[in-house]
Order: sequence, then C-alpha cells, then structure tokens
Amino acid sequence: MERTRTRRTGTRLLLVAALACGLAPRPASAGGFQLNEMAPRYLGTALAGMGSEAIDASVGYYNPAGLTRVKSGSLSATAAGVFLDTTVHATEATTLDGHVNVTGNNGKMSAYGGKNAFIPAGHVAQRVSDDFVVYLGVTGPYGLVTDYPDTGVTRYMATLSKVISYNVNPAIAWSLGRWIPGLSIGAGFNAQYARARINRNVLFGAPPDLIAEIAGEDWAFGWNAGALYEFNEHARVGVSWRSMVAHRFSGFVETWSTGSGASLFRGGAHASAQIGRAHV
Repeated sequence: MERTRTRRTGTRLLLVAALACGLAPRPASAGGFQLNEMAPRYLGTALAGMGSEAIDASVGYYNPAGLTRVKSGSLSATAAGVFLDTTVHATEATTLDGHVNVTGNNGKMSAYGGKNAFIPAGHVAQRVSDDFVVYLGVTGPYGLVTDYPDTGVTRYMATLSKVISYNVNPAIAWSLGRWIPGLSIGAGFNAQYARARINRNVLFGAPPDLIAEIAGEDWAFGWNAGALYEFNEHARVGVSWRSMVAHRFSGFVETWSTGSGASLFRGGAHASAQIGRAHV
C-alpha cells in the first residue's frame, strides 16, 4: 500500500514538472512586447520621420547617422506612462484539459490583470570633431506585465506574465560631406539585458491548485546602423537597420501548492526568443 502511494506521488511530481516546463516559450519573435516610448518628440508625431528628422540626441536610437545634425551636444530624456486595462470577461471557462468548469471567487467571470508602468529612456550625444559625433542611449525596448489573481477565472491560462528589458546603445556618426556632400553614416553596438517570469495555476485531480512558474534572464548583443542623405536644408531621407537580438534565457522552473505553500519541484530551465526590428 505504501509503495503504491509513493509511486502515485512520484508520478504526480513528474507531471507537474513536465507541465511547468511547458510554460517555457518556444523560439519566437517578441514583437508583441515592443515599446516605442523612446523620445517625447517622436511620441508627439506618432513616430513619423523618426529615421530622418534628426533634431536631438534621441535620433541615435532610430538612425545613428542623423547624429551628424547635432551642432555641439544634446541631451534627451523621457519617462512615458503606460496605463493598461486588461480586464478579461469570460462567458465560460475550463481547465486546460476542458474537463472542469472554472469561475473566480463567488462565481465571478471576469478578472483584472493590468499593471501601470513608467518607461524611462535617456539619450546623450556630443560632437567630437567636424565629422564625428558620439552617442550613448539607455532604453527599455521591450516589456510587459500582467498579473491576474491566482483565484480568478483566468488562473489556468495565466496569472503573472512579466518581461523586462534594458538596452545600452553606444554609437558613432560620421559625416562624409568632405567627399559626398549631404551624406552621413552611423553605427552602434547594443548590449541588452532581459528578464522574464511566467506562471499559472495547475489542477491535478482535486484541489488545492498548484502554481507552476518559469523565470529566467539573459544578456545578448546586437548592432544598429543607418545612413542619412540631405538634399537641401528642407529635404532629407534616412534608412536604418536594427539587428535581431537572440536571447537564451537561463533560470528555473518551480511548482508549489496554493494550500500549504510548500515547494514541490524546482529545477533549471532554458528558453529562447529573438527580438528586433528595422526602421526605414
């Protein structure tokens, strides 16, 4: 009798671990987490002309070649507010296997998981000669946080989903006007830190629920480059490219009981994601 009970417990833990590992994302693009709150000027114009306007240091993020239009030095900083309403209203809900109907507390069929946030960004540029301008930008290009209650109607799909990134981007711009009037080029290096955490409830047989969570972090690297051509004082065109940044997250998978709070399983985990975009 004791052997049977031990075997069932061991099988249950293996199933929990397997399901927790299933929370890990497959290799995918992170475009759904993209943030554009890099500079107040471009937010005010809905990002129009971001590759060619070249008014202040923030152009270094979008098109480093535009930095050659900085006369001496430039500093740009912003803290944009993002206020989310991510209320879910369900007409019906079940566990992932579809066998058990689900509601929230007191039969509630809605859940709120929005998290307000402020997204800081800073850019500084300095002319070092007639032909060269250097730049440093610190931004948060990707991020998302939703946090639904672990007793809500969404608990078997998602509770906490959190992705945060920080990007450090030094760059240099070179005016080629001595040889090709109106033409500038620029290039930069990107060092990007990203952290992710995802969890949801799991029901095996009878309550209480288990919570399965995966969390990880990574440093990854990429580059950006651009060109700017000025026809005259009032007309110019820019093109730029930002490479993909391939993250391979390293962290852990853990499950614990909502009843006792006891940890049932913890182990290493790996997941990957590619993020990036181009500007024209």
